[in-house]
Amino acid sequence: MKRQREKDNSRRRAVQPLGAIAGAMLFAWILARGTWGAPKADTDVAAPTTQPSQVADPAAQIKTWFANLASPDADRRSEAFDNLMGLSPDELPRLRKVVEQTRPLAPAQAAVLREIVTQVFLSGQPYEIEPAGGGFLGIHLAAISDTFSPRGPDDLPVRRGGILVLEAIPGFVGARALRENDIILSIIDRPNVQLLDRVSFALAVTGMGAGAIVHFQVLRQGRIIEVSAKLSHRPAAATEAAMFTDAMDRLILNRSRAVDEYWQKSFAAFFREAVS
Repeated sequence: MKRQREKDNSRRRAVQPLGAIAGAMLFAWILARGTWGAPKADTDVAAPTTQPSQVADPAAQIKTWFANLASPDADRRSEAFDNLMGLSPDELPRLRKVVEQTRPLAPAQAAVLREIVTQVFLSGQPYEIEPAGGGFLGIHLAAISDTFSPRGPDDLPVRRGGILVLEAIPGFVGARALRENDIILSIIDRPNVQLLDRVSFALAVTGMGAGAIVHFQVLRQGRIIEVSAKLSHRPAAATEAAMFTDAMDRLILNRSRAVDEYWQKSFAAFFREAVS
């Protein structure tokens, strides 16, 4: 736990310089392109963040996605990864069977399997939720902003902001929809929300409520894309009242132990073999 707190403190100390560097890169790119754009026994328990597959043959679909993780085409690999991260927990036995039949795994498959299994397993694990029903992405973030003067008759200084994704917490929707180093440029559903600081972004997400479908404009690896996410339930451990405790650390640790046990039981044996 002490090590986790030191890691968190180190991350917080790194936010400002990282934000400044990322901010400079972001706004230079934008100006050049001219584009901006222990759970309770009642209802206070989070529902799974994914839904069962609706495809006619889910096993065949999972097999295709898993095979595409080793595709030479980067976009196909990315799409396969996103689809597998969105599986529901009851599809994990199907995924295990596909992995077993695919042995030996390609390096590209082996490299991301643990992340996929962790996300899918934890998306179905219950936890105590905030009674108010706030929405939750489950990301560590930094705000980046810059000031510049746009061309036009009203040449007044304008601030533009963005949210840099530093890390996503496994099991929540942010780990499925967003990636490390993504920059959220806007909340499409809330065009009046200025992403100039972490507080305004967090309040906007929380206020939209658990289960809301949110659309973000995201800068990812030099491209602006639209990303949608169905907000998770905000954990009670992440509320302001729990802010100065280790409640969220304990929640993450307990969930990590649960998925470690599942991994060792169901998937670890595949990694005792050499990958191709």
